[in-house]
Amino acid sequence: MAGWSRWWLLVLFSLVTSSGFANTTVVMNKAFAELTEERDYNYQLLKRALAITADDYTEVALTRYPLPMTQTRLIHELTSGKKVQVGVLASGYWQQPGVIAIPVPVRRGLLGWRLLVTHEQTLQRLPDLAENTEALSSLTTGFGADWVELPLMRDTFAHVETVEQTSDLYQQLLDGNFDVFSRSVIELWLELENLGSSADKLAVVPGVVLRYPFADFFYVPGDQPELAKRIELGLQRLYANGDYEALFMSFYGAVIARAELNNRRIIELKNIPLAPVNEIAEQWWYRP
Repeated sequence: MAGWSRWWLLVLFSLVTSSGFANTTVVMNKAFAELTEERDYNYQLLKRALAITADDYTEVALTRYPLPMTQTRLIHELTSGKKVQVGVLASGYWQQPGVIAIPVPVRRGLLGWRLLVTHEQTLQRLPDLAENTEALSSLTTGFGADWVELPLMRDTFAHVETVEQTSDLYQQLLDGNFDVFSRSVIELWLELENLGSSADKLAVVPGVVLRYPFADFFYVPGDQPELAKRIELGLQRLYANGDYEALFMSFYGAVIARAELNNRRIIELKNIPLAPVNEIAEQWWYRP
């Protein structure tokens, strides 16, 4: 605890101000306590975006808040801008008062590429969704009670069982409480590995992938528009010189290959007002 206090005092000492962007240190959130800087894609991307714009603005030190935050807490901290100046959140917060969203999908919209998971026994009776995509509407599913895509799932499936935790989704699927549920290609494989032997009873539905315009973005405090401009400029430069794509593939190329998206029929789900996607250039969205 003493180490954390010293860290926070140093950060407070290095933060210069309140409006505009005059900080010599930028603090961002981290998703998991055990996530190292080397394995933190969001951190690595932001670090590069700030570095490539240093001549236009000033050099800054990027660090991460030492403890993970809930989305509600992160929005609160971003609004004040005192403890965290950059956060990564899904597009459902795009129009949140007090924050500015940078209109560049951090992970190229991979959160919207969703594979269907089912119980191995259920798989035998599922319709061939690759041949009959409309059969999706006859299936039941599970979804997070406070996840912003919930209305879309209710519009897509016959019934949606809501849960509080992701782990509950897997347990209810194992118990046979619904037919399938969707997870992004980023999330799925690690979650299955964490299930241990229980994962042997589950299967990924072959031949199809759901896709809808859903992504996560960098957000900054509403009184720091210059920081928002700087991050967007940095991301644009990284895209232009190829570093954005190279970093993206170094982190996610393996899971994309494992998902075999090129061999799956894409079922586009479009009735979802999650973000003003017309403001986001097509180049930023991942396509197989």
